[in-house]
Amino acid sequence: MTPGTLLISQPFLGDPNFERSVVLVCRDAPDDGTFGLVLNRPTELLLSDVLTLPLDSASPAAALPLFAGGPVEPDTLHYLHRCPAVPGAAALGDGVYWGGAVCGPA
Repeated sequence: MTPGTLLISQPFLGDPNFERSVVLVCRDAPDDGTFGLVLNRPTELLLSDVLTLPLDSASPAAALPLFAGGPVEPDTLHYLHRCPAVPGAAALGDGVYWGGAVCGPA
C-alpha cells in the first residue's frame, strides 16, 4: 500500500471501528506500521472547539469541521491540506498533504 491509497470497507465488515468507512493511507512503513485516516465520520466539533486560534473567532479556520479519523490515538489532531510549503508535510499524491509543522509568530 502506498500513501494516498483509499481503502473502502466492505459494507458489512462487522468491526464498528471500520464498518462503512473510507480510509486514506497516510503512512505504510515496515518499522512504523500503517497509519490511515477515516474520512467519512464527521463530528459535531469545529476546529475552534479544540484549538485556541491566533486569529479571531470570525476566521474561516474557526468553522472548519472535524472528523473522527479512527480508533487509534483519538486525542490527536491530524490534518489534510494542499500547501506543499508546510515544513514536514507528507505528500499523499494529487496535491494532498498530511500534517507538518504548524508555524506561529516568532
